[in-house]
Amino acid sequence: MALQPQKIKAAFFDIDGTLLSFRTHRVSEGTIEAFDRLHKAGVRTFISSGRPQILIPEMPVTFDGRITMNGGYVFSGDKVLVDRPIAREASRRWLDFATTEGLCTMLFTNNSMAVNKVTPEALALRDQLEFQMPPMVDIDEMYDRDIYQIIAMMPPEHDAEVARMLPGCRLPRWHHAFTDIVMADNSKAVGMASLCRHFGIRQDETIAFGDGGNDVEMLRWAGIGVAMGNALDSVKEHADFVTTDVDSEGILRALDELVFNPTERAAEQLRLRRLLHNYEELLTDCDDDPAYIARGNGFADAKYSQDFIENQIESIKSKLDKLQ
Repeated sequence: MALQPQKIKAAFFDIDGTLLSFRTHRVSEGTIEAFDRLHKAGVRTFISSGRPQILIPEMPVTFDGRITMNGGYVFSGDKVLVDRPIAREASRRWLDFATTEGLCTMLFTNNSMAVNKVTPEALALRDQLEFQMPPMVDIDEMYDRDIYQIIAMMPPEHDAEVARMLPGCRLPRWHHAFTDIVMADNSKAVGMASLCRHFGIRQDETIAFGDGGNDVEMLRWAGIGVAMGNALDSVKEHADFVTTDVDSEGILRALDELVFNPTERAAEQLRLRRLLHNYEELLTDCDDDPAYIARGNGFADAKYSQDFIENQIESIKSKLDKLQ
């Protein structure tokens, strides 16, 4: 059965690659229309971004609250709901490591930003995302500041080493040239939960849109997690629905099929993807993964062979391919 429009009361949106095109750096006309229709339907809209507030550009749409720095700082109006900087010991350890290795690093407090050096990679990132380069400061000046998020300009092969060095942190990478570093307990999902409590909205009344690795927890937590068509495959596999890409009005298309004018095709994709997640859970022991959000597989105490489960997964994937 297709979803009813009144089921959704909150919509959460990543910025880069979701609200803003990497090609045009603008919010599309279709997305502006989608926001207008959401607001007319009484649906609250929220930013859910890895960016700090200081790097969030003006956009022709309005928001009821903002998740910034991957959930490290969350607010609605003047009300701060989450205020969780990186532990000083961890941020100092990173600063020492960046200095020793000669790495470029950008650092964000709740209302300021800084960079220790400007490299070609940093300039390329600035140009790609169209933001103003942070002021350059001596890294020693940041030792006693509350840092909420770190951008580590380094290739993915260094992620494991840094993760071991900073056990209280996690590295939600969404770009090949750098990774964010945030507290392990911070995530977009944590921010969503805090905003929903603030506004009295249930988890199953939410929809979220994202495309990057730091959106996975958000898509898992949402009542409906929507991956953009330009999302990484590793992100799409966690979504309940996959729409078209940001340059093909992916947000409007998904909302039209799922919320405004529910279709059988959309309902079937939701059903199949949720069933796929259920079978995949049977193959995965998630007890040691604190970021994992259990969906509940509904299989009770039934037992299935691994071959049976793997065959079901392949069958469902084949059906999904035909729906795309």
